[in-house]
Amino acid sequence: MVSADCFEDKEVGIEELRAQFQQFQRATHELQKAYQSLKERAASVDRELAETNRALRSRLEERERILQSMPLGVFHQGPEGLRPGNDEGKRLLQDLDGVLAPELCRLVPGKGVARLEIEGMDGRRRNLDVTSLQLGSKESEVLHFVVDQTEVLSLQEELARLDRIEGLATLSLGVAHEIRNPLNGVRGYASLMRRNPHSERVAQWAENIELGVGRVERIVSDLLAFARPEKRGNPKTMSLRSWLRPLVEDFRVSCSEEDGRLLIEADPIAFPTVLENLVRNAKEAGATEVRFERKSRGPQWIALLVEDDGSGIPAGWRERVFDPFVTGKSEGTGLGLAFCRKAMESMGGSIVALNDGVPGARFELRVRCGQRGGDA
Repeated sequence: MVSADCFEDKEVGIEELRAQFQQFQRATHELQKAYQSLKERAASVDRELAETNRALRSRLEERERILQSMPLGVFHQGPEGLRPGNDEGKRLLQDLDGVLAPELCRLVPGKGVARLEIEGMDGRRRNLDVTSLQLGSKESEVLHFVVDQTEVLSLQEELARLDRIEGLATLSLGVAHEIRNPLNGVRGYASLMRRNPHSERVAQWAENIELGVGRVERIVSDLLAFARPEKRGNPKTMSLRSWLRPLVEDFRVSCSEEDGRLLIEADPIAFPTVLENLVRNAKEAGATEVRFERKSRGPQWIALLVEDDGSGIPAGWRERVFDPFVTGKSEGTGLGLAFCRKAMESMGGSIVALNDGVPGARFELRVRCGQRGGDA
């Protein structure tokens, strides 16, 4: 027979189980609430992180746009070495491959603007202004900002050259006019002396005077031509062979059959004088032939190579030969090539010397393509 105490013990056990189960349910509920709260917090953190990432990405993209739009090269120097930070930096690093990086890495940050002169892969010298900044407290982290000043300096030099030439042209014009009038008088008196000489000696003196006057007149003509190359006629289109034809009578001037048919539009007064000056210079330098050939051709322009077999341009004179009054000849005026450059520029073309210090002068003429219908 089961005693009452036994039932009471069972009653107590069930109540404890019920209480424990209710406690378990409450704990489970609290855990579910905590889990839900954590889940919501995690979702909130994910949203905040996504928003932060979007903002960071936007700032990085904006910084990248700013870096790419900068007219200067940006470089980051760190433990891994030097790397470009924008397209201009990549271009500079490519153009100055193997030369720029060591020069930048030698610079001390915080020392103001440094000027570097570096020769590129194409042989051109580049003038670079560099500002170097240290990143925070890390001595190994440096930013370099590189501005290519080559074109700016080149333009400044060109403006200075044009100003100098303009002043020389004005002076030349004044001197030429002042000399020409008394020169005509001297020539007239010398001619009278030669026609009515009192002796053979006087006749010889008169002839020498006339020869000297002839040389001075050539100088005056060169001065006037240099001072006023823009005094031109209407552009004319002719084949290269036709432009060269007047020169063939006095000197050996050649071009290939195909190149001779090239149509060139040029000033009928200035361009023949340019060609004549080039041939005359070659002749005076001991050349036996001047050859013209096509170097390249575009839709509107032709690059002509003019080459002779004379003594060539003195070393270091590739640019100087175009300066007024610069000549290596004892009787030269130094105005022939100065006129050529000024005349070609006034026609919208150009002339450059391609070599110096070696036998045989080489020039490149950039002339305008002519349209069919011109003279043969």
